[in-house]
Parts: sequence; structure tokens; C-alpha cells
Amino acid sequence: MQRRPNSERVYRGRPRLQLVRVPVHLKRDLSEMLQELRVLLPGTQVLVAFLITLPFTTVFARLTTVQRVAYLATFVSALSSLILLVTPAAYHRLVRPLPNRIWFKDWVSRLMVIALLPLGISISLSGYLIGAVVLSDWLGVGLALLLAAGMFSLWYMVPVRHRERERRKVD
Repeated sequence: MQRRPNSERVYRGRPRLQLVRVPVHLKRDLSEMLQELRVLLPGTQVLVAFLITLPFTTVFARLTTVQRVAYLATFVSALSSLILLVTPAAYHRLVRPLPNRIWFKDWVSRLMVIALLPLGISISLSGYLIGAVVLSDWLGVGLALLLAAGMFSLWYMVPVRHRERERRKVD
């Protein structure tokens, strides 16, 4: 049997990709991104798990139509966020080794930022539901708006302002 040179080795019936040395800063970026996903995923999973159980409680039967619609929007938003956050792991598992780590890092970063939107919506709507059930719909609306404003400020405005300030320092 004749051996092929390294660049022509076959893996599972297809040519093996040529592996490229990955710069240290890119490995560190991927490692930091993995840590961020490890923070986001469990919280999102717990929220989805809580929302899955809610229709099977006695309180759910007393919800108004508006509150049930809010529940459904909360559930769909939380599931959407969970799907976006799990997507990088599924992709990485199916496409190994990664042919382009730089593209993967940028793509995962975009997915994580996009996932914050439905996660924020589901957290805000959860606040609405809790406030509405505990006291009144108006309290629920106020709580949802307060949560949305806080998340928007902390998750988007503060980082964007900080990034812009750092860019001005460099220029």
C-alpha cells in the first residue's frame, strides 16, 4: 500500500483539510467566547425550563388572554435565544476541524449578540407576567419596561460607548 503525503491524506472518504497554525490571540478569543457561552447557556436553559412548566400550574388557568399571549411570546423568545446560543456547538461538532477559525469566531460573536435580543425580550416579558400575576397588569408593564431599559443600557449602550471611547483613544 502506497502512503500519501500529509497534504493528501484522506479522512472518512474525503481529503483532510490542511491545518493552519492558529495565532495565540485567536485561540484566546475563542476561549473567552466559550466562557461567555458558558454563562449565557445555563441561564437561558433555566428560563426555558421554567417556562415549559408554567402551563401545567394552577395559576396558568387564571391568566388573561393578554397574559397568555405574553407567555407565548416569552416562551418563543427564550427558545429562539437558546437555539442561537446552541448553534455554534452544533456547527463545530459537524464541521471539524474548523477550516476558518477567524470566520467562525466572527460568526459566533454575531450569533451571541443577536441571541441577547430574544433573551432580553423573554426576560422583560417574564417580568411583565410576574408583575401582572402578583399585583396588576400595570405593575407588570412597568417592570417589563424597567427590565428592558436596564438590559438595553447594560448589554448594548455601555459596551458600545466603551468601544467607541477606546477607538477614539487609538486614533
